Amino acid sequence: KDNKYSSVDDDCIKEEYMYEMGMFENGIEASSAETKISPNAKLIIEKYYTKCGHSVKEEKELSEKMVNKTQEEIESEYKDYNVEAFSSDEIVLSKTVNGECNEHYKIKQEDGVIVIYNTNENGEEVLYDKTGVAVQYLEKEDVDRIMQGITIYGKENLNKFIEDFE
Repeated sequence: KDNKYSSVDDDCIKEEYMYEMGMFENGIEASSAETKISPNAKLIIEKYYTKCGHSVKEEKELSEKMVNKTQEEIESEYKDYNVEAFSSDEIVLSKTVNGECNEHYKIKQEDGVIVIYNTNENGEEVLYDKTGVAVQYLEKEDVDRIMQGITIYGKENLNKFIEDFE
């Protein structure tokens, strides 16, 4: 007599009550539909780099093998990542990387033109671009700075810097 249907013998009404209460006919709770990743979901990867202290967030294309996975399946398949957010239309995975992010640039002069090096995760400089911008036409103070090497963080800042000389 603890519910509104306890005195009713009609099986249909009892079944309706069980569904209202989230139970099957045998009294076992029904599992709510598990959230699964939809094909149109956004995948966001956040990486924190210990050497430079920067965090990089990028939106990636969702791989086919991630579609229809549950949070538990993603957690077991991507053990290097923490699941920060999980819904059918967005997944956020994060990871700590013992290294430097690839958003560090060094502006130098080689053979009379401005060249750009990118610093990889191991801190090594790798040629990123030869701009074709001749240093002989720049102001002396800019040339002096470039000869010493200018460090710039972020692609937007790099683009803005190069645009100033073009």
